[in-house]
Order: sequence, then structure tokens, then C-alpha cells
Amino acid sequence: VWEQKVLSESSEIIPQPKPSNKYNAQYDKLHNDKINKNIVVMVMGEASAFQDWLHQLRGVNGANINFIFGSYDTEIIQSLENNTSSDDADATNQNFDHQIIFIQNTTWSEGRNRLAREALQKENSFRKQFDYWLFLDDDIQPICHPGSEIVLGVGSCWQQIFNFLSSDMVPEMASTIVLPFSAKEGFASTSNAGSSFAAFKRESLPYLIPYVTLPEGSNQRISQAANFCIMGTCLSHSAVFVPYVTVHDSKSRPAVREGFNINKIHETVTQNFHDESKHFIPCHDWNTMAFYEQRENGTAMLGPFHTSGALNLQIPPHKHGLCAPLRQRFMDWETSVMKELDSSTAATTSAS
Repeated sequence: VWEQKVLSESSEIIPQPKPSNKYNAQYDKLHNDKINKNIVVMVMGEASAFQDWLHQLRGVNGANINFIFGSYDTEIIQSLENNTSSDDADATNQNFDHQIIFIQNTTWSEGRNRLAREALQKENSFRKQFDYWLFLDDDIQPICHPGSEIVLGVGSCWQQIFNFLSSDMVPEMASTIVLPFSAKEGFASTSNAGSSFAAFKRESLPYLIPYVTLPEGSNQRISQAANFCIMGTCLSHSAVFVPYVTVHDSKSRPAVREGFNINKIHETVTQNFHDESKHFIPCHDWNTMAFYEQRENGTAMLGPFHTSGALNLQIPPHKHGLCAPLRQRFMDWETSVMKELDSSTAATTSAS
């Protein structure tokens, strides 16, 4: 049975101040320098959510979007997939494509890995890498606070977010773009950001994918805790928040709540990441749960700063050398996916 993690701190909508004129010169660059990015957007959720996602993402312009939706409860039939109104067709982004898959009986972590396999196969097919791999929970809604258009440009809240992703305001040192639960007045980052919206830069992907393998019945929050371990070790404070936007989880689903403890997390991190032959033992001395909790305020956060450049200067250098075993882990996973694709293609060719 698919299990939804419970990761949010609070869904309360908090009034936020408007940005002052000190940001205007920085934000003017959004309109002058924005370049379309190639973004694969991946959502796992209930089949009934597909049409809403299709409508929202088709309305986004200024980005080349490949949308993969994985339904876990019922398979989406062809008539539902093609049920698009004339109004939707008029608003369709011409640089938009979508695919649906059925991923029954998967957990949150397994589902994201299944979507990741599809994204990797698309890159192989296109012979080109995406700029971002964006994972979304199916029940999230972004909330753009007053003044966000000064920061992110006009349009729907989703449009404003994609405006940011395609702009040069994203700090060079950012590994991931995320949405917070409390809006940030300016540019800020952390190591422990929620995963309901996670846009991984392609160059950072080999250190963050695939998601960890968990024993059956595990608390799915462990998957995010393991990500915090890698972020804190290899890509510290490089999860950058979209300014003036927050995220709201609209549904509460049954989930395993027991088993989220330091011993279970250590066991998962050790089994998935540790390579003693390479002296790579991340987080072996993280002995309190505070290391593994979602943190986006106070001393856990850099900023907010008035410019992305100022934030960029504060993000520590990435430790790619230390974390080389993670890159090898990704390459091994990539090889296994490609082998399966080759075998499937060969079988299809033989059958025909």
C-alpha cells in the first residue's frame, strides 16, 4: 500500500511583508536574462489528481516541461488522459510533453525512484540531459505572497516559480530549489528542506539519487532524513528557497508513524551510503534527532540576503571529492536502468 510521509512543520498561512524597492534592480534581471530551461516534472499520486496537474503545468510558459505522472491507485485510461478542454488547448505551452505510468503498491521512496527511472530513460532517448529534475508530492499547492510578482514576474504562482527556475537569479552554488513553509524575504538556503517540492540541478543529481532503499513497513520520513545526511555532508546549505513563496500540503494521508528514530536512520544511512573501503561514512557521529529534522529557520538557514549573489558567496564549497562514492552509486544505478531498457527494447523487437 502506498504510504504518504508526513513531513510538514505547519500548513498555517502566515502573512508576509512585501519586498521593498531595494530588490527591484535584482529582480529586473528576471525579465531580461531568463532562458528556457529543460525541466522534467515528476508527480506520484491519485489518478484523480492527474487532470489538475496537467492543466496547471500546461499553462506554464518559458520552460520546456516534460511531465511524468505516476498513478498509484488506479490506472489512467486513454480517454481521461486526452480529456482536455478547448480553453486548456488555447493555453497550452507548446514546449510541453507528458507521460503517464501506473506504479501500484509502492511507497513514497519507491515511487520517486520509479519516476526517476523514467526521467533517466527520457534523457537517454533525447540524448540530452534536463536542467532540473523536479519531484512534487501530488497534494501540494504553492502560495505566492503579496509582492511575489516584484520578485518572480507575473502569472500564476506556478508560472512565477518556473520563472525563477529559468532565471539567472538561482545561485550557482545551489544544488536544489525548494519551497518553504514560511516565506523568505529575499534569498535564503538550508541543508534540511522539505521534499514535497524538490528541484534537483542536474549536476548535483548523482549525489542525491536514487532515494534510499527501505525495508518493508518503514517510516517514509527516513528517506528524507537520509537526504539531510547527504546534503549536510556533501552539499551543505545548498537547498535554496524560492523567495516569497510557501508550500501547502492539502491532504493528510495514513502513514507509518513509528520507527522514525536515530537507530533506524543510522541503519538506513549505513546500508545505502557507507563505503568503508573509501573511508566514506557520512553522519556516523550524528547522534541526535535534531540533525535529521526539517529546519528552515534560525541558525539552520543562511540569509535571507538581498541578492542571490550574496547568498551564493555564503554557501560552502561542495565536497564532491569526499562524496565520490555517491557518484559511483548513481552510475551503478544508471547502468542498471539502461540495461533493463536495452533488455526491454530487445524483447519488444524480438516479439515483433
